[in-house]
Amino acid sequence: FFHTVPAEDASKLMAALKFVIPSLQGMPLGQGLPRAHRALQGWKKAAPSQQPLPFPWVCLTAVIGLMLWENHLWESLFLLVLFRSYLRPGTLMAFKVSQLVTPAISTSAMAGMWSLNLNPIEAGVPGKTGIYDE
Repeated sequence: FFHTVPAEDASKLMAALKFVIPSLQGMPLGQGLPRAHRALQGWKKAAPSQQPLPFPWVCLTAVIGLMLWENHLWESLFLLVLFRSYLRPGTLMAFKVSQLVTPAISTSAMAGMWSLNLNPIEAGVPGKTGIYDE
């Protein structure tokens, strides 16, 4: 019956039951409705949570176009690089020009493409995972 329903809906149902039946609110996790709690845990393992859809490229270009119309050149460039590189805003704000890697001369499909060197070893600051030169 609930084959296509995400586990988040079941979590909302459990929260609604705890709201409607006040005696369940003060109980430790799993004490009130223990079978429903175990079933919900299994459901979450079997059906991982749904990821939200990314911001559509067309909408992003519309926002950037509006920013350019209002003469926000650097902010629109920041937004474009931010989305195309999947960086966090703080990471991109700490980015330096020296971290840009010039394109290599070759005949491959990647020829002519600039690269971003995140967390260079020369800076001495590793990334979030402890890795240099990402």
